Amino acid sequence: MDETIETALAGYRNYDEYVSSFMDNVPFRGKPLTEWEKEVQLPSVSEHSDVAELRAANASFVNILRIVNSNLAYAKASLKSCEAHYESAMMSAKKSIIEEFEQSGSKRLPSIETLNSMAMERCKVKYIALTIAESFVDYWHIQNEKIRIFDSRLSGLGYLVSLEERYSTRGQ
Repeated sequence: MDETIETALAGYRNYDEYVSSFMDNVPFRGKPLTEWEKEVQLPSVSEHSDVAELRAANASFVNILRIVNSNLAYAKASLKSCEAHYESAMMSAKKSIIEEFEQSGSKRLPSIETLNSMAMERCKVKYIALTIAESFVDYWHIQNEKIRIFDSRLSGLGYLVSLEERYSTRGQ
């Protein structure tokens, strides 16, 4: 059991280092994700928020919604572009490998599995770009989910505050 824990802890250090490095150093539209995270931080609202606080939260929410939706759309389009570039590069690499084998006079071509492995090695930079694009889509999708939950909460609180105001003014 101790060996398993040691392995997990060693892996966690690498994980933490990789995640921190990615969040701090890989820019999305000119900013690292740590900056975007601050920019799309949702305002705090509670059942004790008054109408003015809810209006301010809603104004902030609308701006954050615009940023998140815009960046999610951009991330999805970027992912499609990276997928197309990667697929094109893989087809070109496979064609080139086959031509190299034919020019060398080799009687046998590599197996499909070997051909794919060789092509993937030649296209690893494009594959890394594709993986980064997938990470950005995942990041903005999660931000979008947070927005949906916040929107539901904001709507519910707005309704409750509206009811409270309506019934509190009736008695006056």
